[in-house]
Parts: sequence; structure tokens; C-alpha cells
Amino acid sequence: MNQLSTKVSAQPDGPIVAVQYPSKVEFESKPGVGKELATKYGHLKQLDVEDKSGYKELKAAIASVKTLRTDTTKQENTIKGPLNTFRQLVIDAAKAIRSEIQPVEDALTDEKQRIDDIKADRLAAQQKLWNDNLQIIRSRGQSLFGATIEQLQNELDIISSCNLDNFDFGEYIEDARAELANARIRTEQAIEQEKQRLKLKEQQEAMAKAEADRQANEAKAKLIADEEAAYAEAETRELKAKIAAMEEASKPAVKDMPDNDFQSAMDIPAVDSKPEPEAVQVPSDFDAPAPTLLIPSDEDRQKMEDVCLKIEMLVDLLPVDFENQSCVKAVNRIVDTLNKMPNYLKSVAAGGDA
Repeated sequence: MNQLSTKVSAQPDGPIVAVQYPSKVEFESKPGVGKELATKYGHLKQLDVEDKSGYKELKAAIASVKTLRTDTTKQENTIKGPLNTFRQLVIDAAKAIRSEIQPVEDALTDEKQRIDDIKADRLAAQQKLWNDNLQIIRSRGQSLFGATIEQLQNELDIISSCNLDNFDFGEYIEDARAELANARIRTEQAIEQEKQRLKLKEQQEAMAKAEADRQANEAKAKLIADEEAAYAEAETRELKAKIAAMEEASKPAVKDMPDNDFQSAMDIPAVDSKPEPEAVQVPSDFDAPAPTLLIPSDEDRQKMEDVCLKIEMLVDLLPVDFENQSCVKAVNRIVDTLNKMPNYLKSVAAGGDA
């Protein structure tokens, strides 16, 4: 059996890592001893209860095997004793060294954490600045609802003149460029939409004004028409009264006229009774029997011309739409008289010249 030293020096020579231990340990009992003991004491199995010598030998075998086992334990403890002492020495020495190193490491770690915290705060502030600047660009062209063309154009001018170099965007510079382009597009679209809205509003206002004018004109025309209708109705009533009075006054004069068609005249005043004029004889070379022509005086011809003019004036005052059938009938009689009056006047004039 190799003899191992049980002494461990608290201050070993050389570095700790230089301490060498055997790679193999030998005990008094060798590996395979169990097999030998089993063979040696195998006959002690299944002993007879009355076999005293066998029982005695069994007890001795147990004591011998137990001695081998305890000796092995004792040898183990003898070998492990210095190892355990050295192990504790190593643990204590390492702990003492660590207790000296740890404060230095903690101080260095705290310093590093302080610097890292400052950097993190600065980075957070920088990130906030970048985000705030980016938000400024994003806000351009957002609140456009209800803005006028002038306001929208002013917003577009601000966006167009925006210089991104005047802001710090850091890693968000590309996002800022994209947001600025989007803001310009949004504002331009808002301007175009506002122009379309104003154009549509102008068209709607023009249509509304035209409709209002049309309704006003219709109301005015209706008022005028109502006034004209009322006036025409009053004139018609007055005309009918005058015609009735004229008919009554002209009956004697009409009876004396040779042309019975003039009995329907409405406005021929009575002619003063005068002696009948002399008859004019028609030359004998006419085949037809010579008619007798009445030669009115200049005063009578003037009166008939005045009657014609007055009838024409009365007709002009009549309404266009004659709902009163008696009025229509009277007018028709007047028109018929007018149609015949030129021929009558021509005959009168011819007779007068003759």
C-alpha cells in the first residue's frame, strides 16, 4: 500500500495549482475481495440449527468480514483527512481573496452602471427629440378641415420651405423625408378639394339665385297679371255699361240708315235729324237700276270717323281672354262693324264727292 502524507501545509511551496495528488489509491483489501470472501465462507450457508461448530465458525467469519470493512473505512478517513484540511484551506483562502476583490469589482461595476445610465438618459432624450421633431413634420398638413384657400396655401408654402437640416432626426431622417412629402401631398389635395367645393358652392348659389329670381319674376308677373286682369275686368264692366248706353242712345239713328248691318254698331251716336239730302241720279248707261245714295254732311262723316277710332280704342282695352260670353259677342259685333266701316265710309266719301 502506498503511504500518503496526512500533513497539509498552510503555506505550500509554490503555487496552489502545483500541488499534485496520486492518481491511484490502494487499500489493504483489494478489488475482488468480495468474491474471495463469498467463496471462502460459502459453506456457511444453510447450516443446521444444531451445528454448533458451524455456528461458531459463522460468528468468526462475520467478525473477520466486519474488520475488513471497518479497516477500509479507517484507511479512507486517513487518506481524506489531509485532503479535507487542504480543501478547507483552499476555500478559506479563496474567500479571503474574493472579499478583497469584490469591493473593487463592485465599485467598477457601479461606475460602469452610472455611465450606462447617463448614456441611456441621453439616448432617451435624443430619441424624444427625434420623435418630437418627426411629430412636427407629421403634424404639417393634418389639421386642414375648414381651412380657407389662403390658409391652405400658406401651409403649403411652409411645407415647401421646410429644411430638414434645421432639425435633428437622427435615425429617423428618412421617416422625416417621407412624412414631409406626405404632408405636401395632403395639403395640395386639400387645396384642390377646397377649390372644387367653392366652385360647387358658387354654382349652387347661382342656381339658387336664378331660382329665386325666377320665382320673384313669376310672382311679379302674377301680380301684374292679377292687376291687369282686375283692371281689364273693371274696364270690361265699364265698356259693357258704355256699350249698353250707346246701344240705347243709337237706336233711332241706326233705324234711319239704309244699310241694315249697321244696326249692330255699338258706339254710333245718334245723328241729329235733318232733311234728307237730294238723291243723286246714276247715269243711264248702268245696267243695274240706279241706287239712291245718301250724301252725309261733313259733320256726319266726322262723327262716323270718330266712332271708328273710339271703337278701336275700346277693343284695345278689352282683355285677351274673354270669359264673359256676352262680352265676346259684343266684341265680335264691333269687329264686324269695323270690317264693314271702310267700305261704308268709302261709299259715303264717293257720294259726297259726287
